[in-house]
Amino acid sequence: MGNAVFRTPGTSGINNFSLGDFQLEFDPRFKPREQTPCLRGPMGSESLQLGVPRLSLGDVKLQLDGVLHSSRRDFLWQALNKLPVTVPPPALAKLLGRSGALDLSFLFGPLPGEEVLLFFLAEKLDSLATEMNKILLLDQLNTEQMTFWLAYVNDGGPPFNPGSGSDQGPTARLSLFVTFDKMRTGLTKLGVTVIDMHTPRGYLDGQAFDSSSTYHSDKGSYSGIASLDFEVTVQKTGLVNVKILSSVGVDSSEWGRFVQDFIHKKISGSPLFPWPRDVTKPFAEVGAAALVTPQWVLTQDTVLGFKYHGKIEFDAKAVAGTHRTEATVGARVVLRTATIDTPLGNLNLEFTTGAFGRGFMRYNNGSEGVRFGIEVGGSSSFMLKVGSLGIGVEGQITASTDPALQTNNPAGSAPLLNPLSSLAGEPTGGPKGHHGLGRVIMSWTF
Repeated sequence: MGNAVFRTPGTSGINNFSLGDFQLEFDPRFKPREQTPCLRGPMGSESLQLGVPRLSLGDVKLQLDGVLHSSRRDFLWQALNKLPVTVPPPALAKLLGRSGALDLSFLFGPLPGEEVLLFFLAEKLDSLATEMNKILLLDQLNTEQMTFWLAYVNDGGPPFNPGSGSDQGPTARLSLFVTFDKMRTGLTKLGVTVIDMHTPRGYLDGQAFDSSSTYHSDKGSYSGIASLDFEVTVQKTGLVNVKILSSVGVDSSEWGRFVQDFIHKKISGSPLFPWPRDVTKPFAEVGAAALVTPQWVLTQDTVLGFKYHGKIEFDAKAVAGTHRTEATVGARVVLRTATIDTPLGNLNLEFTTGAFGRGFMRYNNGSEGVRFGIEVGGSSSFMLKVGSLGIGVEGQITASTDPALQTNNPAGSAPLLNPLSSLAGEPTGGPKGHHGLGRVIMSWTF
């Protein structure tokens, strides 16, 4: 069993250790080959003609599990059974001459460095534990980093904006924030929302479609929110990431009018909205978000020289505050390339696509009464990172029972990055009346 290896993260110090170093042995039932020339290999696998039993990785894991459990090496047994498990990619199945069925070998690992440290302590390997602790501390110091983000969101259409073409509901948002990327717990995001703008549907009564005209609108949700935003991570493991979210600020109609009038007059040339004057009220909300990332490798392959792997993520979010109470659940597939060294720095690409569902109660935003309802949608994002700089775009399509998000967008229209594009090549878009947001993202890691 000396060839079964756990790998640990990091580029310095101890990167792996062999289970054979700790005197793990095969179950006595499996006798040496030279003693039983006709014996089949462990776990019933066939033997090669050269006399060496053929062991799949799945056989190795099962054998390890039995040996560790029977020898009461509980900590290592628990660590082994916590490792992510997946079937190999199709390429490996072909290499092994199998069809890729689920009874193929299983891959397992890696083991986090913190788990390795606890294992050393449990095995009374004090000197190795001391060295491992030094490596973890140095690794934390070397990799601790922050990323500055700028995210601009708009539901207006190209060429000036990345949305589907409406000017209704959540119409524009500009956020600046910093994330503390290697923090396991504590404050992991701090930022400011410069503007989070909401307007009702506007109607023109024969006026020209330019900034010299003013929409007519029903009584609806006018919001011009500016806030400070915080995220505190309370749990972070390879499987689950749980955060507490909070925002506090003001909702000012004058600030919303100023920002929207500037965009419509100076950039898009769109009609203006009849914002109510001198309406200012507090804005605050608090919530929680959870991200679950099962360690399943859905796919991996090479396209145009880029190696990539795919995984699935599940998320849930609930918020309550002065303007809304909402609960959202979703799932998405993440395709990420391996990091490639280039003259400009490390390069990697990430594409995500997924769907979500939401239940909501919205109030205190200028609408008449309280609005209850549900909405569903899809989103996709693409992110390119070269060295410390990153740029990305995201599209989101929502179908809602909230009149504030029921637009005049025709069927088939979509944001700049269409989350409902057909992979078969025929482009599709959102249903009639959908709300389509586009987001442009820039990042700088330092």
